[in-house]
Amino acid sequence: MSLYFAVAMRISCTSGEWLLTLTATAAKIGIAGLEAHVADALRHLRTERRAFDVVFLDPPFGDDPWQALFAALDPLIGERSFIYAEASRRIAPPAALDVVRQARAGGVHYHLLARNAQAANL
Repeated sequence: MSLYFAVAMRISCTSGEWLLTLTATAAKIGIAGLEAHVADALRHLRTERRAFDVVFLDPPFGDDPWQALFAALDPLIGERSFIYAEASRRIAPPAALDVVRQARAGGVHYHLLARNAQAANL
């Protein structure tokens, strides 16, 4: 797994193809200085000390790292943070996260989670 962060709006992502999309989108909406880190997501999250605004999680299909990933993310996300997660099955987030949206497209279950949906103005 790998991670990507943006400086103006710290973003974490676990899918390599997202880097190009994030870079292009950041340029379009005026976010300068995209910072990228390619590393094992769980290992990196356990050593990271900065807070994230947005986290993209897309581990290898069939893997089940959710409990460990959510535990590692817990101290790194704030009241207005979002987590977008894709999995081969519906995942159950911890009680500290609200499910903002959850659906399925083909064999992919996607989830938009927030620490506090009300604080995030949803």
